[in-house]
Amino acid sequence: MAGGTTTDNAATAAVAAFADPWEYNEVELDALVDAHLGDSSVVCPLCMVRPVQMHGGVLACACGLQLDLRATAWTLPTVGRRLMEVTEQHSERCAHVPRFRVGCVFPSTLKCLVMECAACGEVQLVL
Repeated sequence: MAGGTTTDNAATAAVAAFADPWEYNEVELDALVDAHLGDSSVVCPLCMVRPVQMHGGVLACACGLQLDLRATAWTLPTVGRRLMEVTEQHSERCAHVPRFRVGCVFPSTLKCLVMECAACGEVQLVL
């Protein structure tokens, strides 16, 4: 049994040697994610098939999505993170998959991206 303890101690020491967490601040982590994913990694929230692209501040997809973001500081990676954030927040409260649409939440002519869930009734302004 003493041999088992030595083996356990060696295994624990080996795990501890690799268990030190890499510490990144949020900006560094965002930069790593952006570098890994690239611009074409954001799937269109409307069709859920094609990647969206950003052209001159306009978020677009071949399915017809066109959302003018020129008046904002949104980039494609930040759009992707925002989509992930709102869907994760929704999934914490509801097991159903929300849908996205282009519309207006406020009485305005500005188009925005809205997330809606028919099951729980949640409506959230995304972009």
